[in-house]
Amino acid sequence: MADGAVIGSPGPFYSLVGSPGSFYTGLTYDDMAGVAFLLSTNGLITESVLPGVQAAVPDGNFVNVALRPGVDKITFIPHPTNAAGAFEVLTNFFTDAYVTNGQIIHQQLERVVQGPDFLFMVDDTGRNKSQTSLVVRSDTSSWINNAGLNGGGSLLGPGVIVPPVNITFHQIGGYVVTQEPAPDKSAEFIPAQWGSFDQTTNPPTSYPSFSAGAAKPLSVRLRLTSAHPPTYTRQLFLSYTWQLAVPVGSAALLQTSTNLSDWVPVITVTNNGGVVEWFHDGPFPSRRFFRVTPQ
Repeated sequence: MADGAVIGSPGPFYSLVGSPGSFYTGLTYDDMAGVAFLLSTNGLITESVLPGVQAAVPDGNFVNVALRPGVDKITFIPHPTNAAGAFEVLTNFFTDAYVTNGQIIHQQLERVVQGPDFLFMVDDTGRNKSQTSLVVRSDTSSWINNAGLNGGGSLLGPGVIVPPVNITFHQIGGYVVTQEPAPDKSAEFIPAQWGSFDQTTNPPTSYPSFSAGAAKPLSVRLRLTSAHPPTYTRQLFLSYTWQLAVPVGSAALLQTSTNLSDWVPVITVTNNGGVVEWFHDGPFPSRRFFRVTPQ
């Protein structure tokens, strides 16, 4: 998956989306304004249809680029899968409306879809990255900018979002924070997980939700950071990830040493199926070693 837009970079030294315990109950004013603009049948924009769209009539002729109104309503449906869980080929038939000579014309189109237009996934978004983003969206390189068709060639739209769009949520498992000169005495665990809440008396649902004993390796990512004068901007000096065969519900011990002989226990973490981010603050360089062992 190509890097794209990111929403938030979690951790004690970076901003979080919202705050612990907060939840969203609806769309923002900006969200509503954007949706209203996209769907309004009174708004006319010159645009093309999606690549791969074809006429659903025998002669195969259709109008591609035209002045089009908003569609008023969008219906999302799950993409079908077979017995093995693989996505099936889906043919979407729809009625397209465009304006010519002041009249609304309708044409029947179809689009063969190999997979879902919007795919929500869960993964370790911090793998081989300097920061771990809470949410990552695939990039916009395939999107179509129709600004030139609407008299605004230097603008960033309007345009067409060309699928697929992949939205990946990080497998967040909590944070460990330590610092010099005594990591074992400064250690703090900050629990963090995704969750959903329906605003009723039902308890929130937290994720990941693996069963105890599940064979999901424990991931612990060490990030060594330090603030340096004159700006004291915090810099990342090292990032390393351990993968331990620790079943869900079992624990591992984080340790440090200054001589590779005498190991000091720092904190114990429990595998909940997510990635534990261990932030250790400098100054650097310093002579300190780190390890994680099953308990």
